[in-house]
Amino acid sequence: MTIYAAATVTAAAGVTWEYSYKGNTHTLTAGTRDIAVGTELTLTTGGEALGIYCYAPNAANANFGDAITSIEVTKDVTINRGWTVTLGEGLSATIGTVKYEAGDSFIAAHGQTLNGIVTLDAKVGTNVIKVPADGTPFVAATDLWTLASDDVDASVTLAAATKVSATGNATVTWDSGIPGAKPVDVLTTAGDVYVLPGTVLTANSATSVTGAGTVNLVGGAGQFTVGKDAITVDG
Repeated sequence: MTIYAAATVTAAAGVTWEYSYKGNTHTLTAGTRDIAVGTELTLTTGGEALGIYCYAPNAANANFGDAITSIEVTKDVTINRGWTVTLGEGLSATIGTVKYEAGDSFIAAHGQTLNGIVTLDAKVGTNVIKVPADGTPFVAATDLWTLASDDVDASVTLAAATKVSATGNATVTWDSGIPGAKPVDVLTTAGDVYVLPGTVLTANSATSVTGAGTVNLVGGAGQFTVGKDAITVDG
């Protein structure tokens, strides 16, 4: 009989783990088992669009972690799954002693808020938004993200954005840069949108633009670049 040093591995519902032993592949599902130290586990989520992370028992941040697809068993560990959170410009995150910057991503367990985890740099933008997947650099208020209360229930990319408002008859458009494409309507009536900093917008039927530095209006039209300060286009 061979005796191995073992560690306790617990896998959450929906996590499948595989390992090889003496040339055979063994597949296990959720549950708790003692696994020989040094065993390499391959992890999947049954085809669902969820990421996997692991944490030690009694970890201070058991609801968040780095995405993994495999793990070598060295100590007791719990394997969980969750959604991928990707950080855009103006955002950072801290999980335990690990820091994440713009361009980094991590896994958050379903239903978690990001309060105390993700930080908005006020030098970059005024709000946090869900970044559109189609590359559009602005969103309506419905796509604002409140760190203290919004739950992670799907994979998401978040970024800092700046509030842009129109009043009166003023409108705002954006040039997508696609040859032959018409300008994209950003604001067609009085209201607010939230725009990624660095985006160049055009004010139309405007009497003034404040919050964007000096904007030269010719016939009520003029371009301006979104920065960290809220902008108002009056018309």
